Amino acid sequence: MKHSCITLVTAATAVLVTSCGTQIQMIEAVPAKVNMARGSKVAIAYKGYLPDKVGDELLSLMTKDGYYTFVPWNADYTISIQEHYGLVSTPSSYQVDFYVMQGDRGNVLYSGKTPEESVRTTEKLAKHIYETFAPHEKEYSVRVSVDSKNQLLQQAVEMARKKNYTQARALALASLQQFPEDPETYFLLAMTERADSNFAKSNAYLKKALELKPGKGKYKAALHKNEVIQTNEANVINQLSN
Repeated sequence: MKHSCITLVTAATAVLVTSCGTQIQMIEAVPAKVNMARGSKVAIAYKGYLPDKVGDELLSLMTKDGYYTFVPWNADYTISIQEHYGLVSTPSSYQVDFYVMQGDRGNVLYSGKTPEESVRTTEKLAKHIYETFAPHEKEYSVRVSVDSKNQLLQQAVEMARKKNYTQARALALASLQQFPEDPETYFLLAMTERADSNFAKSNAYLKKALELKPGKGKYKAALHKNEVIQTNEANVINQLSN
């Protein structure tokens, strides 16, 4: 018989009780398609009335926290924004083409176009361009199964819920002293390390969880996602070094 939070399985005289999984909303650092380091000198080039307005909004986004320095020439990167001439003219939607180049007239590291908007708003278009090269964060859900005996892991989960990943890791590591064979503790550790972009540590914890519980789908999926992110980052580094 199955309930939403407790599963009872009977086999001969054995009874297995699995506790309810605990859902956590995590914050994950997401690498941009082109990672422009903090402190980079950036220039913005416009072509057309609309790109000029989008560029103003983009400049506002980029200068909020002093992440980049803007220069008229000799830039580390140049963001070029221009009208998307292939669009069928409609009064309520538009797109712009944009390029991220290394240097003022250097190699094009990324080219794309903003999605067609149903509402005329330069803010949305600027944000789309900004998220192409500025690292950002997103929220995602994970489910951690906590044994009722493991109070330290329960506390670690609560800290992770509050986005206090440093404290969550400390509690999870302490729980391993009592429950060294608990794969879910390693899984939680992996997720907190991923949230801080520490992929080497996250991978190591996920591999340990898989050793303890081979074939577990969510451990495999999490490890694969880490590998994809790392590959993307390596590709960006190769682009910038060429």
